[in-house]
Amino acid sequence: MRKQLETLRGEIEEFQQTLEKTRDERAKLEENLKQNEKKISDLLKKIERIENEIDKGEQNIGRLENEREQLQAARAAQQTYIGKQIRAAWEMGRQGYLKVLLNQEDPHRLARILTYYDYINRARAERIARYTETIARLRHVGAEIQAQNRGLARDRQSLEARSRALVQARAGKEHALTALNRRIETTGAEMEKRVADRERLEALLERITRSIANLPTPGDAVPFASRKGELLLPAAGGVTDRFGSARNGGKLHWNGVFIEAGQGDPVHAIH
Repeated sequence: MRKQLETLRGEIEEFQQTLEKTRDERAKLEENLKQNEKKISDLLKKIERIENEIDKGEQNIGRLENEREQLQAARAAQQTYIGKQIRAAWEMGRQGYLKVLLNQEDPHRLARILTYYDYINRARAERIARYTETIARLRHVGAEIQAQNRGLARDRQSLEARSRALVQARAGKEHALTALNRRIETTGAEMEKRVADRERLEALLERITRSIANLPTPGDAVPFASRKGELLLPAAGGVTDRFGSARNGGKLHWNGVFIEAGQGDPVHAIH
């Protein structure tokens, strides 16, 4: 009975060590999962931020496209205007233009005509210059926005790939956590069973001890303590474990003597 009790105590100690180790693993895994969730949350925020930037870039490109369409319409109108000016100049001819100037006897009127032609030429040149500058700017800005969007799209793909990897890692860790919880539950149940068995054996042993103590002692009986080393073994067989020796090389020690006897061998009192 004491042998069984020592065995149960050793098993309970092993279960306790296993439980403690498993709970430590679970705590580390839960902390790892917590950090993983934070990384996923941060990545999702970055992805959302990049999506907003891409949307703004696309809206800006849309506005520039509208502006370019307006400029293209203005260019067509300008081309029509310039064509009319060229035809008018051709019909009038260089000589006609000089003739108009030479026929002006009023110097003030001549000055106004010269100013008018000069204004037309400068206005035309300025309009063409502005148009050319705007087209160049549109091309530059449009190319820059497209380049930025390509970069943002690459960043988004990279972030999404990292997010998928983190989600997969989370699934694996959650699976491992579930396995740890099952192991803790199983080990705990086994330990509780061993504890219950130990308590039953201890109670039985205590009752037996009390019963033995209450037995009347014969008048000629020699004190038990004085017969140390003289008592016979309660059964025939070899002693495999002695009092105070280490149990299985561990930290636990035997509290009694274990005798290896055959099943059904007689057992007698030693005192």
